[in-house]
Amino acid sequence: MPSSEPWRLSPVAEFIYRLHPQSVLDIGIGFGKWGVLAREYTDVTKGRCAKKDWQARIEGIEIWPAYESILWAAYDQVHIGNANQILPTLGKFDLTLAVEILEHLTRHDGLNLIAEIRAHTRHFVVSYSNSLSGPVYGNQYEAHISRWSPDDFPGCKLLCSARAGISEVYIGQGIIA
Repeated sequence: MPSSEPWRLSPVAEFIYRLHPQSVLDIGIGFGKWGVLAREYTDVTKGRCAKKDWQARIEGIEIWPAYESILWAAYDQVHIGNANQILPTLGKFDLTLAVEILEHLTRHDGLNLIAEIRAHTRHFVVSYSNSLSGPVYGNQYEAHISRWSPDDFPGCKLLCSARAGISEVYIGQGIIA
């Protein structure tokens, strides 16, 4: 779904705010709220409110272009397609956000994506929801087709949880310096 429950907003926004990344990749941007928050906590909080003054690089990947909204204007670039195919073609990022996308991938593709995220970023936020869901809004990519557990995120720290083992957010560090 291009939206999600609000319980993870404050912890993830706080993490972005404290990190002050200069480059952010948002995987599975949906409606675009994470790009807007990233822009606010990278440029706007430093007084760079006008687009011409923005200095942070914020990119996104979305497989379902029908989700495009006015919020996408906060991104410098939006890549349309499969994140496992697009991410290896992109540069390095200070922060990668993959909020509520893993459950939409097979375990194999999800684990590959986590490995690619680690290879392309300094810090990352990943989350999952083990709730049941089928396609919604005519989007077959919305179906939840895999389940995840804390064991899938070795070396990561639990940032917040709605229900332990059901819907959690983890932060971790990538392997780039």
